[in-house]
Amino acid sequence: MAVNKITKFDLVEKADAAVVDFYADWCGPCAMLSPIVDKISDEYKDVDFFKFDIDADMNTAIKYGIVNIPTLLFFKNGNKVGQVVGYMEESALKAELDRVFQ
Repeated sequence: MAVNKITKFDLVEKADAAVVDFYADWCGPCAMLSPIVDKISDEYKDVDFFKFDIDADMNTAIKYGIVNIPTLLFFKNGNKVGQVVGYMEESALKAELDRVFQ
């Protein structure tokens, strides 16, 4: 499954399970994490993956308490159930996804 860029949270709120990658184009760690999220999105078929550019809508970033990027938020049925902040290796991110979504 591909990672979809979004500007509104309606798709996240409708998803059974979702990961939102808060990022910015100028963020080095975001650029390092992005290919890992892309790869993992193909492995977790029951989870929808989204990218949200904080520079496009800072109000949404503030609403969700995004202070540092990259930040990944995890949602179940529109409710935030977890988050990770900063760059993570693929194995650590998979372990966190397994913990949250299984």
